[in-house]
Amino acid sequence: MDLATRLIGETLDLSLVYLTAVLPPDRSDQPGRTKIVSGHNIPIPVPVFDAGLHLRALREPEGGLLYQNPSSSERAVLQPKTPAPGHDDGRRNPYASAMIFAVSHETHDDSGGFVLAGYTDNPKRVFGAEDAAFMKKFAQELSCHTSKLQLSSSSTRR
Repeated sequence: MDLATRLIGETLDLSLVYLTAVLPPDRSDQPGRTKIVSGHNIPIPVPVFDAGLHLRALREPEGGLLYQNPSSSERAVLQPKTPAPGHDDGRRNPYASAMIFAVSHETHDDSGGFVLAGYTDNPKRVFGAEDAAFMKKFAQELSCHTSKLQLSSSSTRR
């Protein structure tokens, strides 16, 4: 799967690509969690991705989300967070746009799943239909691999 995320990143010239398990919250008053399964250009320390955003991508009827130069409130949710308080990840620019697609469609609102995401830090980069189709195709191909993984903390790796 690492080869797949690298190939996506290099082919589409993306700043960050990852496949993540999205775990729903245990209780309604808690946030969900994400666990990186594979990635290309993952910063160190590994950032924390917004589980709510990724759960939304899983539940979208179109199979994902596309953010092109999002509003400031959307951009705040879109940006990965550093796990270490006060740590600067050294990035000059925040991510400008992202494509986030469900790897396989879930059937229940309370279940999690796997998401394939690609980000660019280039504010002039516009994702076209071909880019989205390429990501969706890889998401479909990866589903045969993720279907063999259990959706739990012990089955995924950082």
